Amino acid sequence: MKSFIGLCFILMLSACNLASPTETPSLESAPLLLTPAQQATPSTSECIINIGQMMNVYDTPGNWGIITGRLAEGDTVAVLESSSNGWYRVEGVMSGWVGGNAAFPEGNCGNLPVVQAQPPLTDCQVTNASGAAQILYASPQVNDGNSSGRFPANETMPVIRKEGEWYLVYVAAFSNGMWIQTSLVSASPECANLP
Repeated sequence: MKSFIGLCFILMLSACNLASPTETPSLESAPLLLTPAQQATPSTSECIINIGQMMNVYDTPGNWGIITGRLAEGDTVAVLESSSNGWYRVEGVMSGWVGGNAAFPEGNCGNLPVVQAQPPLTDCQVTNASGAAQILYASPQVNDGNSSGRFPANETMPVIRKEGEWYLVYVAAFSNGMWIQTSLVSASPECANLP
């Protein structure tokens, strides 16, 4: 409490020093000090997203990008633009792209610019030659319990990248990438060039 009173006294003195000797000091002449959270909070006249649960932030408008951080429950970010696959570029506590399946913009969002989202496809393609549909996952691990779709039998999908024993394949129907284990698919010769 003493430090708060001391800060108020310093602010009042600063306001007095900013005014000329003939002016009466006013609140308008005092410098406005904001906390970092206040500085990052967009106004309600903007298009914003109030984060309801932890959300990954990516460097591109799609889960084929790299996770650059996470937004926490209670964060509020300004929406700058949207993408053709339903993602939003945000700025505030953290900047980057968030998935539209868990982000719900509100406010003045009617005229957001829209960018075309296109994953960086490689020459590698994989085919499900097993005779049965295979499970596609949201992340490169079976035990996350988050199956996202099916890779139909005898179909081929383009590969975005490889991580360990997993391929991130582009699923056009979802405009997103999904993961499949390398042991469950046949890979084209170009896949040997992937790191």
